[in-house]
Amino acid sequence: MESILRPKGRYQLIFVIMAVLMICSLLAGVVGTVVLDAFEDDGGGGNTIEVDASVEDAFRATAEANPDDPGAAIAYANYLANMGNLTEAIPWYERALGGAPENAVYRLDFARSLAGGGMHGDAEFQFERAIELNPADPQAHFYLGELYYSMDPRRTIDAIDQYEQTISLDSESFVAQRAQERLVELGAATPEASPSPVAG
Repeated sequence: MESILRPKGRYQLIFVIMAVLMICSLLAGVVGTVVLDAFEDDGGGGNTIEVDASVEDAFRATAEANPDDPGAAIAYANYLANMGNLTEAIPWYERALGGAPENAVYRLDFARSLAGGGMHGDAEFQFERAIELNPADPQAHFYLGELYYSMDPRRTIDAIDQYEQTISLDSESFVAQRAQERLVELGAATPEASPSPVAG
């Protein structure tokens, strides 16, 4: 009898492990695909993403079951912000930062969400704090530049300064290329010359 039950127990364990891996994969896929650039305007009046309510329930359940885990709080906050629920997301960002106040990545996530929600003053504070914590992060400088660029009236000098810092920190990065494009647009730089074709 015991030998008959033992294989069944193994199969159940394998099934549970597979189910957990599938759920983790689903959550990782959602987080990876719903990260939106808050500063891009696709002309469609905003981004709408339809996701099964069970995904939000899973994020919420994980965050609520792990109140001392800032990673669970930031994941749920980012999910909510990406779904357009910034008001709901803010307390979760604050919880994450309460548990990890020196985490520059969490602050950058919070800043980008605030900027996307039009909360420019709060976003600027979080961007500046993220830069204090990690001054060598080109993304933090670029997105602070984007904040200044998007303000009305535009803070052109501040934006140019941040774009130039982005490029000086990592000239090969994607954000540095975008910063170069912004500098050209603002008349602060000339387009990079295309390499001349080599005569054969």
